[in-house]
Amino acid sequence: MNPFHIVKAYADFGHHRSGTPNDHATANGFASLFNDIDDNYNDENTDDDFSDDNNDNNDNDDFDNTVNMATSQQAVDFDFYDTTSELLSNDTAIDHLPLTHAFHGTINTTNIAVQLIDPDYTTFPATTEAAVTQAKANGHEALVLATDHPNGELVAQNYNPTTPTYDFPVVLVAGRDYSKLKEHPLQLVLNAQTVIGTTMNVQATNNQASISPALMFTTPLTGWFQAAGERGTGIAVTYALAKRFSHLPLIVVGTGGHEVGFLGAHHWTKTYQEGHNPSLRAIVHIGASVAVPDANRFAMTSLNAAAAKPLEQALAKDGFPLRCSETNWGGGEGEVFQRLIAPDLTAPNHTVPMLSLTGEGIDFHTPADTPERVTSPEALELAAQSIGDATEELLTDLN
Repeated sequence: MNPFHIVKAYADFGHHRSGTPNDHATANGFASLFNDIDDNYNDENTDDDFSDDNNDNNDNDDFDNTVNMATSQQAVDFDFYDTTSELLSNDTAIDHLPLTHAFHGTINTTNIAVQLIDPDYTTFPATTEAAVTQAKANGHEALVLATDHPNGELVAQNYNPTTPTYDFPVVLVAGRDYSKLKEHPLQLVLNAQTVIGTTMNVQATNNQASISPALMFTTPLTGWFQAAGERGTGIAVTYALAKRFSHLPLIVVGTGGHEVGFLGAHHWTKTYQEGHNPSLRAIVHIGASVAVPDANRFAMTSLNAAAAKPLEQALAKDGFPLRCSETNWGGGEGEVFQRLIAPDLTAPNHTVPMLSLTGEGIDFHTPADTPERVTSPEALELAAQSIGDATEELLTDLN
């Protein structure tokens, strides 16, 4: 299976929001990458796989090996934000995205505040709270936030369950639409409610994982829009790494619910902590944008600088700077898995070392995150090689 085709097939599923049919189809497709791959890829093309039927001429021999692993899926229920909405400017529909759990109910209003906002996720909650407070004070009934992106894109925002809801209708639009929305009459029709939704985790293990400590690769499956770079590259690289290390006891975990508080990762780690099966030899977390050359990418490890020197050299081949002796994992999904080896996050357990990689490019969380724009076969091959070499060194440190 050509890794670039995996990215394109992932993107073709559409918007990968957790709890949607696309989420469930993606989980099925991810499972099909590891479960009886020859049968699934050559005999039948379904909507729920990463079928390579249109890419028969695979020139990359590194990806010709078959990985056959036992797969299972775990459903994770959560409060799904179910919305129908329309935003009109001079009776013209405007692409928009309701802010998750900002409002519950039904509203049809023309009394709308419009504001340009920095989409930086570290400041977005506080800035949005201030904007909502101002809109309410000015007597508005809804708020449109235009994300101030260098290319004028709409930048989606993950939901943090610890963030208070605003109890106010808020929708996001592309920054390029800000001027015309300020100049023309607006109408917002929004119906929003919370229903029980389900996202999916996928686990694949080979036979050896049941008898020996396993190398674990984990990557998220859900995200915003096509998420080709954000998620698709991680899935493709994880697949390549699973093939490279298939001779070892191996477990691969794909998690849902990433953009709703890393829901699937929390569920999987909790379940694992209750059962501890299989035991782990090392953890490699493949996060966002790992094969997006223009992204701001970095890696983190629990190893100290001396032990991690070979990892640093391997990752430098693809431009990943490495943070060592890491105890602050930035609050991301990598931190969720790091708790498996150091629950209090203060004393990394070097008997189960961890490597986590992530990044963020200019198209991150936007509709522009498409395969041909953000990555390439060469970028995927280099990322897989570099991360694979670092994984070899991570395992060598245990010997």
